[in-house]
Amino acid sequence: MMTRRRWQAAAAVAVGILVALGLGEAVVRIAGLAPGVTPLNLTIAGGEFVSSPNPLLKYVPRPGSTTINSYGIREREIAIPKPPDAFRIVVVGDSVAYGYCNGHEAIAPEERFSARVERTLNDARWAGKRPVEVINLAVSGYDTSQEAEFLRQKGLALDPDLVLVSYSLNDAMDASYELAIFRRTAGWTEYDRATYAPTLGARLFQYSHLFRLAWQRLGSLRRAGAQSPGEARVDAGFDQIAAMSRQRGFKVLVAVFPMFEKFSAYPRLNRHRWAKEHAEARGFIVVDLLQPFRDASGDDWTRFRGRCNAEHPDEQGHALAARAIGEYLFGHPQLFLRPGQRP
Repeated sequence: MMTRRRWQAAAAVAVGILVALGLGEAVVRIAGLAPGVTPLNLTIAGGEFVSSPNPLLKYVPRPGSTTINSYGIREREIAIPKPPDAFRIVVVGDSVAYGYCNGHEAIAPEERFSARVERTLNDARWAGKRPVEVINLAVSGYDTSQEAEFLRQKGLALDPDLVLVSYSLNDAMDASYELAIFRRTAGWTEYDRATYAPTLGARLFQYSHLFRLAWQRLGSLRRAGAQSPGEARVDAGFDQIAAMSRQRGFKVLVAVFPMFEKFSAYPRLNRHRWAKEHAEARGFIVVDLLQPFRDASGDDWTRFRGRCNAEHPDEQGHALAARAIGEYLFGHPQLFLRPGQRP
């Protein structure tokens, strides 16, 4: 039987743990260190996402809801088939390209980097005076393998001349936060629900920044010499996109977005190198956006995340990404040439 002194000691330890957790939660929230999470609204009318019968995709945008067009993407209405003279760039990606900002708001479609690239190229009368269309197929929470499957389902019918992969570093970290929530809410089997997201864990995941940060860090750990599940999905997605590129004759450009953490001690250079090496191994063009953001940020390392979070740029960040991607395209006009056409 526990004595009063032991009860007091246990209570003191419990209070200390709770205080430490509370302080940790406050620090993580204030510093914006935790990954963001976009709730996948699958049940109420007008929700932006619905379950998909495709086991690879699992969920898709709901056509006709809020900013989702009739084709099922967060875009304006798109002409199918492609106008004969148009040069069409199709963007695939996750929440960065989708326009997620924070738990309360998103970047307006016309302010995303994809729309800005389109305006820049058309204003400059680039691409041999061919009108340029940039169509954004990004879906919040998708990993690279899902992006490749969504490109197959939705993108190929758009007849792309160039596919732009918006690559986020968490793609290889086995850290799709939206997917973790989805596993608890979207009709998986009881075994899957119990295995992946018990009710308490799902609630902590949604509401605790500290829990999400710990989940991300633990999920990114792997045995030495072994490939993580996230890396395997990136490689599988890249392989699928490369196969479609060969079959359909489009080029692939991978834009690697940084995490918006303090650049003076940026800890993720190895993740940038990994993405570059694995993309170039498939013959893809790579534009690493770390240096443009680094050059423009100076000491104000939060400038381009603004009111968003450590993984998602604000409107200024999207504008800078568009400028860097546009400058690359301006410097490589051969990308816009038709087969057999000379500069």
